[in-house]
Amino acid sequence: YEDDVVKVTACYVEHIPREISPCFGLRMDAVDGQSVSFSGDTAPCDAFVELSKNVDLMIHECTFPESVLEFRSKAQVAHGLIPAPPSWENWQNGPTVKNLSRLILAILIPPILSPKS
Repeated sequence: YEDDVVKVTACYVEHIPREISPCFGLRMDAVDGQSVSFSGDTAPCDAFVELSKNVDLMIHECTFPESVLEFRSKAQVAHGLIPAPPSWENWQNGPTVKNLSRLILAILIPPILSPKS
């Protein structure tokens, strides 16, 4: 999409199989030169990293703490169907975006505490 104020570009992101429902990441470039990208609900993926090059602000879904991702993997929750988003503890090991000015991690869920905590 493009008009006199903004250009919007989309890419497929990795959430659920496209046959079930395609999921998209978005990039918006304003006429004043400012830009933002939003991952939507996704695991790290090359298409979104490419789309986000040189943005002023990237907003990336980062739902679960590492403990939940480890449990999900061991329990095979949605195994092979829904890729896991990056954990917020391990974001520093996540995708590298060229010339990224600012990053917001969105949809953060706090760790689930055990009764002993």
